[in-house]
Amino acid sequence: MPAKTRNNFAFTILLAALLFSNGALAADPFAAVPEALQQLVNSNEISGAVALVATKDRVLHLSAVGESDLATRRKLKPDDIFWIASMSKPMTSVAVAMLADDGKLSFDDPVEKYLPEFRDLWVAGEQTAQQRMLMKAARPITLRDLMTHTSGLGEYRVTDPHWTLAAMVKVLAREPLRFQPGTRWSYSTAGMDTLGRVVEVVSGMSYDKFLQTCLFDPLGMKDTTFWISPA
Repeated sequence: MPAKTRNNFAFTILLAALLFSNGALAADPFAAVPEALQQLVNSNEISGAVALVATKDRVLHLSAVGESDLATRRKLKPDDIFWIASMSKPMTSVAVAMLADDGKLSFDDPVEKYLPEFRDLWVAGEQTAQQRMLMKAARPITLRDLMTHTSGLGEYRVTDPHWTLAAMVKVLAREPLRFQPGTRWSYSTAGMDTLGRVVEVVSGMSYDKFLQTCLFDPLGMKDTTFWISPA
């Protein structure tokens, strides 16, 4: 699913919630939800979307509009699989919070406590085509910095699909921070990958196995996985 479609999918959930909170007067109070989403499909803003409105007790509305495959014109179904992409970030934070609840780590622990390669980090300063100034980090980055995107970690200059999280964080740790820890906010996929590696080190399980065993299975999330089977 294209990035634009994923962004609009998130918007559809918000739209459904707003319609629910406003209390439509029609016989079906949620009839406007698929109608509104269909307009986005018709204008080629999105290829399709699933909308769900629920209370803590029950599902009030579930609908699907558009197509899941533009080439075959396959209609989107409410139980179709979506690529959640960066929605794995809050799942990673939940995993860290679970380990904190178990007393196995603290949010304010320095990352280097679990990943020694993050000791003695440097911060990038002024830079020209010929040189780059570096300064020592004022303090170590913490797990909280990673969770709130305030660590200063940059993104990958190069990656490989076969890298493990252990390999990825070693590459990250060699790069200078973009700013002093805790002084700015900057969205960081690399920072969340680092948290994933911390989960592995602290739990003694691979990242995907921890989430499957400790989060997905207990919650009955039978269609959430990192490795999609042919079925």
